[in-house]
This record gives sequence, structure tokens and C-alpha cells, in this order.
Amino acid sequence: MTYPAFKAALAHVAPVFLNKDATVEKACSLIREAARNGAQIIVFPET
Repeated sequence: MTYPAFKAALAHVAPVFLNKDATVEKACSLIREAARNGAQIIVFPET
């Protein structure tokens, strides 16, 4: 059995200390970068 191929991105980055808005922007920036590089799924592990 074969499965379709896909590109995944894994992001293990620290949050911006005590700054929710900056942390969200950092995550969004990384999501955009991964998408530009062809990622179809992006995983952020729990921190």
C-alpha cells in the first residue's frame, strides 16, 4: 500500500517572555515561512 507524500514542518521555538501578542506574531511568521517552503502541515510541540 502506498500513501500520498506530504511536506511537514516542525517548529520548536521559545515564546516571547510575558508577551502574548509577540508570541502569536512569532508563530504566525514561522507558519508563513513554512508555507512558503511548501509545508502542508506545521507542528508546534507543547511548551
